[in-house]
Amino acid sequence: MNAHPSEPLLVVEWHRVLFLHFAVEPHIVRAQLPPPFELELYQGKAVVSLVALTMHRFRPVPSAPLWTKLLWLLREQRMFNVRTYVRHRGEPGAFFFWSWLSRPWGLPLPDRPLGLSCAFAKSRSEQRDESGDLPGVVENAKAAMRFAYEARIDPLAVFAPCSPSSLAEFALERYTGYFWHRGGSRIFRAWHLPWMQSEANVTIKDNSLIIGAFPWFQTARFIRAHYAPGFPEVQIGRPVWLDPRARANRTHHHGASGFFEMP
Repeated sequence: MNAHPSEPLLVVEWHRVLFLHFAVEPHIVRAQLPPPFELELYQGKAVVSLVALTMHRFRPVPSAPLWTKLLWLLREQRMFNVRTYVRHRGEPGAFFFWSWLSRPWGLPLPDRPLGLSCAFAKSRSEQRDESGDLPGVVENAKAAMRFAYEARIDPLAVFAPCSPSSLAEFALERYTGYFWHRGGSRIFRAWHLPWMQSEANVTIKDNSLIIGAFPWFQTARFIRAHYAPGFPEVQIGRPVWLDPRARANRTHHHGASGFFEMP
């Protein structure tokens, strides 16, 4: 039985979405996942994706909590996340290990706000339409670590739906998200049109940010990248407990690298 569908919480625009896919041995990724999830494989390998995107025009739904009204004031939010692909009771989704966010209004906010699996970092990305260049960098200045890349698409690229059984379909066409929060698994859903994407050529210049957070990522092998212009309207659902009993019995889960206690 699937979790009860989460209700929409807000509507937002997604722009300049870049997916970088890496192949990892399945046993390495399984060791990082909480017990409820079944790791999905693509051609015998686990896929871990790094995803960079920019969000604009946050619009909370009328029934959203009062704190979400502050999002109206947020003009732009850049996100860089690390995810893999799982199933829970037959429902496919992306499991989010960690996210780095640009600092709202430049405020010195603490990492792991509200106990969430995210931190704040300096983030820069560009889109040079005339050349198809898409350089970007996410930087933790305090730790002197960053993820820097150069990406390029054909300026005349035609964005198309994901081909059946392709890596793009496997990784992009997921509308359920899972993450670990305060001793339990949570689920949320997103609603938007099917992805329109094109392959991108990527050169990774520095991946010390990822290796510093995930030592096991040293074994990852880059396989492909996809770029999508994004969507003018994405509905993001409310996160809910995957197992309501977790609220009454919150016990920390530790992956092989102790990831869920990551600072």
